[in-house]
Amino acid sequence: MSAPQSVIKRLDYLGLIAAFCHGVGLPGIIDRIIPKYSNTASYMEMLS
Repeated sequence: MSAPQSVIKRLDYLGLIAAFCHGVGLPGIIDRIIPKYSNTASYMEMLS
């Protein structure tokens, strides 16, 4: 017997969440908290 799998049918709200995160400066906050090991991209740039 296999475990039930989650299915996401709509992702309409994710753009709003991303806009809010960028609007409040979350990428900069995360980049200041987590030490950077690469000069090419920030952690938030890699996640988006």
